[in-house]
Amino acid sequence: MIAWNEIVALRNLTFIIVVWLAISAAVIAKNKMSFLFDLWPIVGLSLLFIVLSPLFAVVYLIQLVLRLWHPAQPTKKHFAFYHPYADAGGGGEKVLWHAVRAIFESDPRAEITLYWPGGVDHEAIMRLAERVNRQFAIAFSEEELQRFHLSRIYCVSWAEAHTYLRFTLLGQFLGSFFVGIACMFTFGPTHFVDTIGCPGMYPAVWLFSSARIIAYVHYPTVSIAMLSTIAARKERYNHAAFIASSRILSFLKYTYYAWLLKVYSHLGSYLHVAMANSSWTLAHMRDLWTRCDVVRVYPPCVDASSVQIGLPLEKKRNSKLLVSLAGFRPEKNHALQLEALAALRARYQSHCQCQVVFVGAVRGDRSGDLERVEALEQLCEEHNLSHARVDCRTEVCPVIPHNVTCLFWLNAARPHVLHLLESSSIGLHSMVDEHFGICLVEYMHAGCIPLAHNSGGPKEDIVQDGKNGFLAETVEEYADSMARLLSMSDHDMDEMRLNGKSKAFSFSNEHFERAFVHCLPDFKNKSEHFDLH
Repeated sequence: MIAWNEIVALRNLTFIIVVWLAISAAVIAKNKMSFLFDLWPIVGLSLLFIVLSPLFAVVYLIQLVLRLWHPAQPTKKHFAFYHPYADAGGGGEKVLWHAVRAIFESDPRAEITLYWPGGVDHEAIMRLAERVNRQFAIAFSEEELQRFHLSRIYCVSWAEAHTYLRFTLLGQFLGSFFVGIACMFTFGPTHFVDTIGCPGMYPAVWLFSSARIIAYVHYPTVSIAMLSTIAARKERYNHAAFIASSRILSFLKYTYYAWLLKVYSHLGSYLHVAMANSSWTLAHMRDLWTRCDVVRVYPPCVDASSVQIGLPLEKKRNSKLLVSLAGFRPEKNHALQLEALAALRARYQSHCQCQVVFVGAVRGDRSGDLERVEALEQLCEEHNLSHARVDCRTEVCPVIPHNVTCLFWLNAARPHVLHLLESSSIGLHSMVDEHFGICLVEYMHAGCIPLAHNSGGPKEDIVQDGKNGFLAETVEEYADSMARLLSMSDHDMDEMRLNGKSKAFSFSNEHFERAFVHCLPDFKNKSEHFDLH
């Protein structure tokens, strides 16, 4: 790392701000002055960054001299994870807690700190440990919990998408830089691990500490695929219709994203190790992060000891019950599943009795998750699909009523989810370019046949179309695949389930933990070999 790289990064960021101003002017002209109210967070952060740039340069020079003159020699390893939603129940949280357990079991002296916005006392640690055990069946000993610490960060919202109604990625890059500074001033570790995807933090960690920086990448923050979407002027959840319909705004946004892509590529140079969770993510990250080692480490999905291959499948299943396991976030594309269900009922009268249970975590009030659940319920009304909702934190999960077509389970406990998967016949997935798709492996492990989107990690790593599941893209394809699965014989279904269970074995929790520790700086066990590439 040399000073010239920092100069180039600053030049790129300055250009981005100039492009942002140009887009702002164009959009304001189109949408009147009310648009300015959406811009104040990004304006404030941009000005703050520009004002503090001289200070960052001074700190940079001091850190450079200190590193060359007196390299730090820590007596023991202290890992710090940035994961503000550590108490949620998604796939990212599963990666976090299996990584924590892997470090504890590999080094009996290692300590771990979690940066998050919650409480930091012993009671908070115990509540968090109990929730993790409830959600993921991961139990920590009393001795391990004594080596686990919480560090409160108050400005977490600076790095979150909902803070920036416009120019979200630029806002998150700038905001996460300041969150990284707050983390380092709160506590400076020997190893900093990002498991949530905040690349803007890396230069701050590098600048204000001597920590080794490790990233487990679920999904590239910026990718060439995003540029292709903008160039094609396709409307998506992250590409507004009024921009897609305008050539000028599309051109300006394309330029803006192209420079964001260069900044994102530069941010990878601060990493010591980057782990990608799938072949799809690996290919994208190797194209972008050319100056750090990027390896593939599949996420933890199932307990290897519980995968029984080749045994009779004696579980009683409801042949008309479908399940959808995903957080209530816009990219998960639940609406496609509802529309496919409505198309199935309209085109195949014999399958009108089928039911779908949507299971997902609802994060804090500002996440927008609950509003998205309400929007899905409204979509059910539009398609004449009966529906009900259960918040499993306040209610015991009931028996699925026969008169409800769509049931929404919010924040369900792990035992309830596993029981549901073992009782269901088909597992739904509809995210476009999903990085991996842990839920698909969990479907297979439970003997539930997956119907996944024909893209990304599900297509490249998990689902073999027609062998252990099906792939689809359009509403019609989903409806036809549902009808095909609902009409299959028990023999064909069992054969597909066995193929799925065999595939699930290669994505075990144990393999992830060994591979994760193997990739960490100073932790590599040369006697073990893993297929990381």
